[in-house]
Amino acid sequence: MKRTLVILLGCCLGLNSCYELDLNPLSQASSENWYSSETEIEMSVKDFYRDDFWPLDNEDKTDNFIYRETPSEILKGTFNGQSDDVTKLWANQYKSIARANTILANMDKAVNMGISEVKLKQYEGEAFFQRASCYARLVTYFGDVIYVTEVVDIDKAFTLGRTAKSEIVPKIYEDYDKAIENLPEKYSGLSSQRATKGAALAL
Repeated sequence: MKRTLVILLGCCLGLNSCYELDLNPLSQASSENWYSSETEIEMSVKDFYRDDFWPLDNEDKTDNFIYRETPSEILKGTFNGQSDDVTKLWANQYKSIARANTILANMDKAVNMGISEVKLKQYEGEAFFQRASCYARLVTYFGDVIYVTEVVDIDKAFTLGRTAKSEIVPKIYEDYDKAIENLPEKYSGLSSQRATKGAALAL
């Protein structure tokens, strides 16, 4: 009898604890409460420059590869769309695109914070630069890909189809043009590398 009572009491407490969930806790970041300060926007923009978002091709995919006796997916002829390099490239580029779209969608918050116009232009420029670079990489490797320039939820994401490469390339140039317009020619006092007007012009 006691055991049954304890189980029932535990179930009641468990159900009651789920009554009111705090989906956006203030103690940690979420997409709903982020971008509330210039520091958070700056951190988000700096995240564009992580190595995962700027992959280099392995030498085993080129004629420069000298260790031809070493087994690899290329040499064995088993390289395909499920290979680790392929899935990582696809996932990381879209992760970066989603972050660029989110920053651009939240620039109105930055305006309301009183951030200087020079900084706002720089942040926008870096987001456009990143999005253009990611799509350029995707169409180079995959041709027709999914093209989004806004924040989408999971349900909508599953309904999206591929857009022709011929339609995406002009949009890539448009993003680079916006980056060129907004990015500075150089940064003062920075030890880390960031996108500049010259980099956008070159790409």
